[in-house]
Amino acid sequence: MSSYSEYKNIKRIQVTSHLTDEFVSLIEYIIFENDEKDKYAIFKFQNNLEQYLFEVKFVVTQYDTEKRIIEKSTISYRDFRVDGKEVLVPDAKFKCNKNCDTLSTELVYAAFEKIIFDNGNIVDVKYDYQDYKKDFDEWAKDNKSDDRVVAKSKKELKKERKLSKKQAKLEKKQNKKNKGPVVLDITNQNKTKAMLGTNIVFSIIIIVLCTIFTIQFRVNGLRVRDNGILYTTVTDTSGNKSLKVKKFEGDTTAIIADEVNGLKVTSIAANAFAKTNVVTVTINANLSVEGGAFNNCPNLTRVETGLDNKCVFHSLSFANCPLLAEIYAPSSEMQINSISSGITSLLNLTFNTTNKASNLARLFNGFSLNSEVSSNLTVTVTSNDFSESFFEGFTGTVVKP
Repeated sequence: MSSYSEYKNIKRIQVTSHLTDEFVSLIEYIIFENDEKDKYAIFKFQNNLEQYLFEVKFVVTQYDTEKRIIEKSTISYRDFRVDGKEVLVPDAKFKCNKNCDTLSTELVYAAFEKIIFDNGNIVDVKYDYQDYKKDFDEWAKDNKSDDRVVAKSKKELKKERKLSKKQAKLEKKQNKKNKGPVVLDITNQNKTKAMLGTNIVFSIIIIVLCTIFTIQFRVNGLRVRDNGILYTTVTDTSGNKSLKVKKFEGDTTAIIADEVNGLKVTSIAANAFAKTNVVTVTINANLSVEGGAFNNCPNLTRVETGLDNKCVFHSLSFANCPLLAEIYAPSSEMQINSISSGITSLLNLTFNTTNKASNLARLFNGFSLNSEVSSNLTVTVTSNDFSESFFEGFTGTVVKP
């Protein structure tokens, strides 16, 4: 961090423990005073994910010399971009209470490249958060005036219709008074026929469009329920259709089939099992598990795949699962940060391969190889691709083929 020699009573503190260090953690801060004896702090945060970070919000707790809470407040930083596993040092100073001796931070919101963390929930996003925000803001700005024009046109149209109806009533009343022969206006008849033809064409177009939308909905928006699991159809770039696990609606046991209604099951959506009472999950398909798929599952104890099923567990597939004891995926890939450091009850982990992880600790977001968790953990790898250095520092049990 920068030099603050122009300030007084500078106190630099390295942070070794965090309330929420799975996504963004406070690793260092400086407390100092100015000439007026106002107290400020500068923070240094760590982006713990392999994703760009664009926005954060923290709850800051201040403590006095007796470690008593003085004050709590919320701070937020935005309009920046931090690479994965890099540090963030915001320019803005945080004004402290004059009795503040130490600080702590708790992450409540973070916008990353692929996910958003919001008060314990993980939301999957389709593309860069900043791009989304920029596109949305530009769209809202461009369409603000258009909304007013449309509203005005509708109002005028309603007024015209009202006047037209009133005129028709007056003409009808006038015709009743006239007892002479009725003279037909051929010009008006021709106009009526032309309008009728136009209406028929528009009606046909609307029917065709409705038919197309209905077919697309049936193909792309199909929802299937099977054994307490809600599936939705997805279409890849080649036009091939498959099913995604959208939401678990069962009780405690989930069994994901390889195929439902003639379509292959290829993925599990983010938050598909979030905040459910699921206890065990069996995956009998080759699929991709999105980040946050098993987020906030208080009763989840075991997730297993078929012996030959090849699954890919993406970053933070497992988060906030306090009872999770076993992940058995003998033919599957565990990616970097696929398991949250908050999963302290894990006893058995079986997998086949990983991606870019040079060390076992990289599979765990913030996991320490010297922690009590690692000493109780048995890691089973089913391939010979792992060197001894991959398990360096791990104090648990390793089982190799």
